[in-house]
Amino acid sequence: EFGRVVYNNMILKKITAFLFKPLSVSSNEVHGSEKYWVNMNYGFIATIIFLLSLFPYTSIIRTPFDTQPWALIAAIIFATVLIIKDKNIYFPRPLLILLAIVFYSGIVCAICIITGKSYLLGALRVYADYVSVFTLAFIGYKTFAYVNVKVYFVAIGAWFLALISQFIFGASILVPLLPRISTGGYRGFTSLAPEPALYAAFCVALLILNEFFYKKEKYNYKLYLGIFLVLILQIIFTYSGVGMMTLFLFAGAKFIQLIFFKEANKEKIISLFMIIVIIISFGLFL
Repeated sequence: EFGRVVYNNMILKKITAFLFKPLSVSSNEVHGSEKYWVNMNYGFIATIIFLLSLFPYTSIIRTPFDTQPWALIAAIIFATVLIIKDKNIYFPRPLLILLAIVFYSGIVCAICIITGKSYLLGALRVYADYVSVFTLAFIGYKTFAYVNVKVYFVAIGAWFLALISQFIFGASILVPLLPRISTGGYRGFTSLAPEPALYAAFCVALLILNEFFYKKEKYNYKLYLGIFLVLILQIIFTYSGVGMMTLFLFAGAKFIQLIFFKEANKEKIISLFMIIVIIISFGLFL
């Protein structure tokens, strides 16, 4: 009995180390130093928030919101602390893709309110969902240096498995985990999002995080391309106009990178491959 308890404790420690070891702490740091424990605290808190941010719509408790507020509020508070700590609000250019979605959805919502096609609270609720996608991607960018990249892998796997479960068993299988599911007819799959458009937009957010992790050399190009293909496949299954638009913007960013940025030949080949895959995926939308 004692041996089993010891074994279980060892397993728990390994799982904790797997998820919560901060990337910002090097093996050369002295473990008893104040800096180490500050980084450990940042790593633990950031990993929890990062994990919640990667599942912004799932909840076992019913709420009237699509995006669960506690994860978003906690993430915004922590990101604000990091911004104050780093004294900058910089975010990289790829996030402009998601910011464009925010402006586009804001214009559409405003038109719907003015023309009477949607009531105010309903339009604001939808608009808040798209704002949250940018916000969560921004928070992911600000916190990813403090978390283990394996959390990101777990999230991508979970979203993909949820898609497969919907494909096999139907959309209703995920009803207990989501505030609502809007699909059926000509609409695509939703996975762990309330509707296909949000699923597509969130996959693009994960694509952008994939760019960050790869540029920071957290994994090699094979894993980078594998994640890209899995996320593109998920966007195709959304059958969403938002998915098409965001893929077009992503392909445009890759084209600009290919033409105007000085990179190694291998990186140029990777960018060209991604553009070709996205062009092929457009045909699958039609």
